[in-house]
Formats: sequence, C-alpha cells, structure tokens
Amino acid sequence: MTIDAVSFVAVCLVGWGTLPAIVPRASGVAIGVVLVLLGVGTKLWAAATLGKNAYYWHNFFTPAAPVARASAGPYRYLKNPMYTVGYLQTYGAALISGSLPGLIASVCDQAAILLFHWRVESAHFKRATRHTA
Repeated sequence: MTIDAVSFVAVCLVGWGTLPAIVPRASGVAIGVVLVLLGVGTKLWAAATLGKNAYYWHNFFTPAAPVARASAGPYRYLKNPMYTVGYLQTYGAALISGSLPGLIASVCDQAAILLFHWRVESAHFKRATRHTA
C-alpha cells in the first residue's frame, strides 16, 4: 500500500500541469484540497472505527477471530467508506497537481481496490462470518 501511494504521488508529479484547464487553476486547487481533506478524513475515521487489526488485511494472515460487519462511525452511512469516499484524496491530488496521468491513475487505483474488495475481501469476509456464527 505504501508503494502504491508513493507511485501515485510520482505519477502526479511527473504529470504536473498536463490536465486540460476546464476550470480556473485556483478553483481546481481549492476543489482538490477539499477532496484530499474529505478522503483522508474518511479513511482516518474508518480506520479508527475498525481498529488497528482490521487495517492491512490483518485477519487474512492471523488465526480466525470473531468477525462482524462494522455499523459504527462512517460505516453507519456507507457500506465501504475506505474504498469509496476514502479515495477522494487521490482525485484531489491529481487536481492540485493538474495531472492528467494522476487523474487516470486515481480511476485505475480505485477500480482495482473495488475489484479486489468484490472478488477477494467479500468472499473472505463471508467465509469468516460463516465460521464464527
């Protein structure tokens, strides 16, 4: 995950200023800052709600412990805040840097993590809840 973040920042830096000027630069930066704050805030809130053992797929690599779907914090409002609203900071960084490759990478990164969630995490969660029920 760290390598993904570093490579994403590198893409934004290399692509600096390549995004077509659809909105004035100052507006793009302001919108980008808001998106970064919303995305990072949501990720931090979700991580605090789940606790340290839910992050970095801890339960994939440790003996099974009881598992339950979270219903507190941002999970009260969103089924998957980490991978939905929690990715807004990538779009914000692309807007701040004015990077077309960064914007494309944002879409690809979010699509990849949502696909991973759908194909891998959801199946793992279903198995884990079956074994603890």
